Amino acid sequence: MIQTLKNLIPQMIEEWEDMQNAYYPDRKGQFGFLVSIVSQMEEVERILEIGAGTGKLSKMLMDRNPGASVTLVDFDDIMLEMAKYNLREFDKNAKFSKRDLKNSEWVEGIPKNLSAVVSTYTFHVLPDKRRPEVYSEIYSMLKKGGLFICVDEVDSNFQGFNTICQKALEKVRDNERVRELSGDWKDFWSRVGKRMGKENYAADMLQHTYPDGTTNLGTLDSQFKMLKEAGFDKVECFYRDLSIVMYGGMKE
Repeated sequence: MIQTLKNLIPQMIEEWEDMQNAYYPDRKGQFGFLVSIVSQMEEVERILEIGAGTGKLSKMLMDRNPGASVTLVDFDDIMLEMAKYNLREFDKNAKFSKRDLKNSEWVEGIPKNLSAVVSTYTFHVLPDKRRPEVYSEIYSMLKKGGLFICVDEVDSNFQGFNTICQKALEKVRDNERVRELSGDWKDFWSRVGKRMGKENYAADMLQHTYPDGTTNLGTLDSQFKMLKEAGFDKVECFYRDLSIVMYGGMKE
């Protein structure tokens, strides 16, 4: 199945990046800021990216920290193939592994004493019960002074403000899609499915990603509470734009 897409990987990377940049405004700026935060650390040796997608963030991290090794995990084989293509020049220092955070077994074989764990637009798909467990699993993998940074959408503490943020975000997204002609997540996976001769591929991906059919955003306060319960004494919101936040914690 993957073999039929081999020659289309560069095109698919471009399609995915256009779609994600349109759906998440200032995504490029968020990636750059995240890389700057990690690169300010005293020593960056081992990095884990969760939900690595095309590997764009990891590539930026390795460009800034050439001595670091990076492990990229994702639940989808096609995404991992795109990441491998993107990081082909870092072959010796980049490792790729298919993992699903919904299962606690995902941590098996992942390097320990990590300098940083990073993730973008992945945690909102985790069931409520799993999210605090994953935070604890990440904490156990970090070295002392290690940093966890996550970029994702959150709900507001106030429903009225939450509605304002969502409407504003959707307006920006609609404008970006028109400008980029990029379509959305479903459009991307529908094209992939057609290339493989699988009509219902987008629906299958949706069901696998959101098994209960809903997202579980949670508030920023609830993320901080779960991080502290996982052991992170220092937690921080590094960035916020409408409902999109960059948050995380340090292991002391």
